[in-house]
Amino acid sequence: DYVECPSYEAIKADKMDFADAFRIQYDEQDPFYGRIVVQKHGDRYLIQNTPALPLTQEEMDGVYNLPY
Repeated sequence: DYVECPSYEAIKADKMDFADAFRIQYDEQDPFYGRIVVQKHGDRYLIQNTPALPLTQEEMDGVYNLPY
């Protein structure tokens, strides 16, 4: 499941498309409900994967126990 935002060329030319692309990317930042975001750029596509899930308490403890 993914959502496609306006192409780079479209957002470069139209500020409403830019605002729409920003809203789509902002809305999909939830680690539990966020979807993959796809954006066309020329003859290629940029794919932004879903956000990572938050670390568990045990994982956070492991991070803070590292010898920095």
